[in-house]
Amino acid sequence: MLWVHSHKGIVGNEIAARLAKLSTTDDPQNLQADTRVKNTNNTLPYPDMCQHLSDFCEKLWNDYYRQCLTGTDYKCLFPAIHGATSSESDSTQLFRLRTGHCRLTSHLHCLGLHPTGNCKQCQVPETVSHFLFACTTYHSERIKPKRTMESLNIDFALLSVLSDDQATKHVEEFIRTTGRQI
Repeated sequence: MLWVHSHKGIVGNEIAARLAKLSTTDDPQNLQADTRVKNTNNTLPYPDMCQHLSDFCEKLWNDYYRQCLTGTDYKCLFPAIHGATSSESDSTQLFRLRTGHCRLTSHLHCLGLHPTGNCKQCQVPETVSHFLFACTTYHSERIKPKRTMESLNIDFALLSVLSDDQATKHVEEFIRTTGRQI
């Protein structure tokens, strides 16, 4: 049996192999000290390489996801798989809003945890749509994200604001400004 160096001559593979080897050492300083990986043609900053690798993996996942024949209901809520751009807390809140399984009173009522499911201020069911678009309690907090989304030509409607990447950032900010735990 003969070992063959399969990365030889393929710059990206040689960089990946070198960083993988560095990452297995007990001394994390080795990886931090070698933040630039050099090859014969150019210098590739380590953070740039990480970003390119992340983008490549995300593309592979999305290609696979689009080809899957199952999960069509889920795909309506999440048309693509995206890297972690939000905090875990923000991602959790967006997921809860997308599924309706959240701490809004209409859902709590379904669980038997709220007597009416109505919004305290408006006296109508406190649904995701009501919270995001209609509740008078959060009128002033809603102005900025609504204007921003309109300026970005994003429809200020439930499906758009919960699926468009640019919109979800503003939804996250809106939730933070309301102080609500979703």
